[in-house]
Amino acid sequence: MILDEICPNVDAQLLTYLKNIVGSVSKKKKKKRRPKAPKSATRSSQPPGRAADGKNKNSQDGKPGEHKGTRPKRKRRTKLYKRRRKKTDGEKAVNKMLGKVPEEDLLTQMISELVKAHIIKKLENPKPLSDFVGDINVLGSHYQKEDIFEAPSMAQLRACVTVYGILPLGEQYVQDVQYKSPNGPTKAMLLVGPKGTGKTLLSRAIAGHTDAIFMDLSPANVEETFKNKEKTAAYIYMCFKVAKKFSQHGKPTVMYIDEAERVWSMPFKDKGSAETKTAFLKFYRPCFKHMRKYLDEAKKSLKPGKSTGRAPRVLIVGNTSAPKHEFGDKKALTDFFGKKGGKIFFTPIPDTSTRLQIWKHYINKTTLNVHVLALNKEFSMSILGHISAGYSAGAIRAAVAITLSESKAMQIHKVLRSGRVSSLTTQDFVSALSKVSCVYKEEYKIFIDFANSVNGEKKRREIKANPEAAAEKIEGKGKGKGKGRNKNNRRR
Repeated sequence: MILDEICPNVDAQLLTYLKNIVGSVSKKKKKKRRPKAPKSATRSSQPPGRAADGKNKNSQDGKPGEHKGTRPKRKRRTKLYKRRRKKTDGEKAVNKMLGKVPEEDLLTQMISELVKAHIIKKLENPKPLSDFVGDINVLGSHYQKEDIFEAPSMAQLRACVTVYGILPLGEQYVQDVQYKSPNGPTKAMLLVGPKGTGKTLLSRAIAGHTDAIFMDLSPANVEETFKNKEKTAAYIYMCFKVAKKFSQHGKPTVMYIDEAERVWSMPFKDKGSAETKTAFLKFYRPCFKHMRKYLDEAKKSLKPGKSTGRAPRVLIVGNTSAPKHEFGDKKALTDFFGKKGGKIFFTPIPDTSTRLQIWKHYINKTTLNVHVLALNKEFSMSILGHISAGYSAGAIRAAVAITLSESKAMQIHKVLRSGRVSSLTTQDFVSALSKVSCVYKEEYKIFIDFANSVNGEKKRREIKANPEAAAEKIEGKGKGKGKGRNKNNRRR
């Protein structure tokens, strides 16, 4: 059951990993006991400090009870006690859930529990990173000089995901180097963007290229499993324990959290209306508060092993299409994914040149050739590229699927084989676009504002627009600190 659910095409390899893990636990070196010293036959029964005749050794002129100066201090026998490490909430919860399980079988029990809970999943049809279609932004440097914010290109996103996701997980040496670097490793990654911009594709591509174990911790997947605090602590502990063990044997792990804004959400205030309250109850679950706490603790525990020195190859990948949700805690979300050991990437809607490539990519996937379809004068790729402005890659894929079904593609192939021109026109794709959703300017502005606030662009622009006010703010902060210090010094 475990082999069927974890990963495709890794059956024999996974079995060897499991055997190695179980074998390393059972083969512990037994401590050699030191032989006891033989009891001395001439040991005196008198207490220390007294001779055999009952006189005090320290007495003056051999008189008992009388001594000169202070009595010598006796050496106290100090016992060295090892400090017992306190068990975490996760360890206690796992012991309660699994009961008394031998150490040899503990890991396999944890894996089977995670498989039964559908947290460890088989990654079906993982798409390669090349399916994230798009090229560099040629005018990006020009916009940067003009101080105009331009979203990252698809080529930049592919490069970032490769450097911070695929390479560290795929090679142990790269992960070790990142842990030693001043910027630190990438333990968590957040992909922010509208629906259909390729966030899930990038997450699965990371796991697919590195042949990693895929753990789904999305709220929709675990809200029924994480019923209370104990179960949440137990499953989070098991996830990271299993991931670390597999990492020791060369198997990386990707922990996927879709709709991350639900996990990092704010408590509800009673001042809201009844409609707001019902919306909050659909959005929030009590287990998310505990999940957030134990994820923070587990992320901090991702450190190189003391004996091996190897860094754990574990990556938490979060996706969100609502970074500024009314019930979401933006600060907590950015702190977890953006501060030490985190990266936040913005996945934008495609520009005109990228949209042309996406149309061509998905039309060619239906076994039709764009150049052959262009023989019809009423079919124009450039019109499709311009008219689909504001639509994501997912929306364009859906429009192609609506227009070119299997039966429709077969009919066009028959027409082309007979030597005639295809009857497919641009209007067919435009009517399909009207059935899918697009991203409006007001909605897209929210994502741009979030990206600017996270990457420091907003502060940079404020300083550039009004440098005097920014300098006064900095001076005011410095004065406040100085005043406080002087007062403390005076009190002392």
